[in-house]
Amino acid sequence: MKNLIALVLCLGIGFLSQAQNDSVAPPPPPPPVNDESADMYEYDKHAVGLYLGIKGIGLEYGYALNERWSIRAAVGGLYWTPIEFSQNFQGEDYGIEITPEYLLVDIGAEYYPWAGKSFKVFAALGYAFYQDVRATWSYEGTIDIGDIGTVSDEEVGEMFFTGETNKIIPSAGIGWGHTVPKKKVGLYVELGTYYMGSPDITIEATNWLQNTELEEETLNEGFAPYQWLPFLNVGLRIKL
Repeated sequence: MKNLIALVLCLGIGFLSQAQNDSVAPPPPPPPVNDESADMYEYDKHAVGLYLGIKGIGLEYGYALNERWSIRAAVGGLYWTPIEFSQNFQGEDYGIEITPEYLLVDIGAEYYPWAGKSFKVFAALGYAFYQDVRATWSYEGTIDIGDIGTVSDEEVGEMFFTGETNKIIPSAGIGWGHTVPKKKVGLYVELGTYYMGSPDITIEATNWLQNTELEEETLNEGFAPYQWLPFLNVGLRIKL
């Protein structure tokens, strides 16, 4: 009899204990751990692009470090056929031919003051591997010189101007557009300036104009203040 009573008591205590456990809700899961080492930004990091502007035509590559900082590398320049036009000066017509050619490689950084916005400031350092900017000046028509007679434009001769600037060329400016576009393709615009240094101009002349070579020093002094080359640049970037 005592064994039976003890068995009933054990079963009752076990039942009550199980019922009490069932009535208590399980504890909530622990909150997620804030892993500071994880990336705080979700963004694409690579893009390639094509630009066109005063500084020429070129290709570039961009890499986004985060939402505010990016780096880029570009190579491009001008490879135009000679530009020919006529200019009237003091009633006389002159022919002018300009051939601008150069190759520039630069590496720079872009900074976005407001994360996620398109406005940026940028700076770059370039190296001019090749420069060949030439101009040809010639008289058009004939000249009547008293007893000497009529002198043709071939006899008057031509003047050839060759100009070079610094090899190392920094630049800076502002712009709109992301280094790596949010969509697959994005446009951007840049307004900035190169620091070219004072140009070094060489004059060569033929026939009657040969004495003008003596004006080379004066010409360089006149162009010495023109050390900056502003540019407006538009480009297309493709996200990789």
